[in-house]
Amino acid sequence: MAAPQPLAAIWGTIGDHDVLVCVFKHLDIKDLGRVAPASPFFRPRADADVVWGPLWRQRVAGKLVVRSADPFYKGVDLQKEAVRCALRDSTRSWLTDVELMNLSWFFRFRPAAGQHWLSQDPYLRNQTPARAKFLPCGRMEFEGIEGLETARTEWSWATRGAKRRGPRGSFLRVSLDGAPVPSYVVTRHPNWGFVMQNCWGIFTSFPMEQKAADPHLEEGGLLDLTADQHGEVLRYRLSPWLRCCCRQP
Repeated sequence: MAAPQPLAAIWGTIGDHDVLVCVFKHLDIKDLGRVAPASPFFRPRADADVVWGPLWRQRVAGKLVVRSADPFYKGVDLQKEAVRCALRDSTRSWLTDVELMNLSWFFRFRPAAGQHWLSQDPYLRNQTPARAKFLPCGRMEFEGIEGLETARTEWSWATRGAKRRGPRGSFLRVSLDGAPVPSYVVTRHPNWGFVMQNCWGIFTSFPMEQKAADPHLEEGGLLDLTADQHGEVLRYRLSPWLRCCCRQP
């Protein structure tokens, strides 16, 4: 009869058929964090790729903007660390310059923009939404809304907006023919894409669905910024008068 194996040898091999691994596959992320410190035998199994791989597919795979997305080519050794990194980043409400300039942006107006702009918006006619591009020189290019295509539009980061503060990349300032419109507040969509919104319009880093198809992009799902941006709206509307006064000797 063969001598019995030491307990450590029996527990030493981790695979899909490991009893604890089979159990841990049914736990959520918080529970895995609780069981891992409970035993030296638990931790390597709670941290195993065969446990965290399904969590990656359930929680992260298919999302639009994922930092350290694929551990096999992003330099992250463990699926666990890749999942945790991606989930932390999914709540980030600020953009880098590279993201702003490289992501594909779509734009539409909100009702408060007024009939002059709403009448030019293809999205409200169930057509392809307007497109926007942010250039390294600080200029912008619009396609799909005539009034924005012909205007001189520029972008820069603002230190605050809508009575809020945040790190660099949290608020976008857009100027239309030299007049700054209310700052855009950077937020995240449940698909992990970026949304930049002010009281007059929204940019999305993903194609917008047809009107009323996405409740998160309807008025009830967006920030109500009308009161918080009242001062910025007033500044925009007074900009032509203020520039005229400044030119006078």
